[in-house]
Amino acid sequence: MDKSIIEASYPVPKHPTWFFLDNSKMKTFMGCPRKFFYEYILGWRSEGVSIHLEFGKAWHIAQEHLRLNGYSTDSLTDAYSSFLNHYRKYFMEATDSDFAPKNPKGAAEAIVEYAEQYEERDKKITTLYTEVSAITPISDNRDMVVRIDFIGEHKDYGIIGMDYKTAGKYSNMWISSWSTDMQMKIYAHTLRVYFPGQKVFGMIVDGVVLYKNQQKDIPTRHRFVRVPLKISDDIMNDWLFDVNHWYDMIEWNMKQLANSKPEHPTMQAFPKNPGNCTNFNSLCPYHSLCCTWANPLRKCATPPPGLIVRWWDPRTDEDKPPKHNFKEGRRD
Repeated sequence: MDKSIIEASYPVPKHPTWFFLDNSKMKTFMGCPRKFFYEYILGWRSEGVSIHLEFGKAWHIAQEHLRLNGYSTDSLTDAYSSFLNHYRKYFMEATDSDFAPKNPKGAAEAIVEYAEQYEERDKKITTLYTEVSAITPISDNRDMVVRIDFIGEHKDYGIIGMDYKTAGKYSNMWISSWSTDMQMKIYAHTLRVYFPGQKVFGMIVDGVVLYKNQQKDIPTRHRFVRVPLKISDDIMNDWLFDVNHWYDMIEWNMKQLANSKPEHPTMQAFPKNPGNCTNFNSLCPYHSLCCTWANPLRKCATPPPGLIVRWWDPRTDEDKPPKHNFKEGRRD
């Protein structure tokens, strides 16, 4: 981020995580800049634990084990154990029925079915890296932080990345959404940066859709789908324009924030997007604040009830620490 922004004074305490942008932060900003302010500038998050987030993390951990150890019976057992170790940090056995199929039973079924689905075809893939943290340039003087679940080399297609996704519903819209997804493009860009001169295919969204009941159109309990994303040079250049535009907008709002004061009638930085107050049939956790606070700088010394301070640092994750760090064009 621009040096003047890093060194500026702000009306709220500065936090080092502000100046490291990743896809999650940028996507939040694109959806609603005011939500970005609450979530990443103040560090306010909803209290409690998200079943979708923690199940997803546990599934990632199990997938990493399979990538490193294969699909033997022992490996499947150990993958499930690694899933359970994470899941039980947050959810007791008494809650399992409440969260079905995103519970240990659903995961155990899905791990076995996943191996049945992919064991043969994955023999063509050699694992290179798992849980990669990368600093990826998007211009001569800008970087973004990237976390890639898996990087491998396919016998026929070359370097591939995989991103693991869990969902509760399958649709053509879900499949189509990934071709315009900014996250997948920055991952594909990262592969090009760190594997120069090699054959790079691009990204694969590796999805599992967990159903409560057996679906008539599939033989397994759950549905497995891989979405290949081979992105052309023209589309990558188009994405580079987009991502730098949104980076510009974040920097502009940071400069506006530096010039904002609690005594101003409104905070003229990080404007609200009233068209994005609901998502996945849920009300934004900051909705009531947006309805009542014209200038949040007057009241942001401590989070209101229902919110806590929990900073997001895209460079690391205490539950899933990176195994490899790529930076300055070099792979460790």
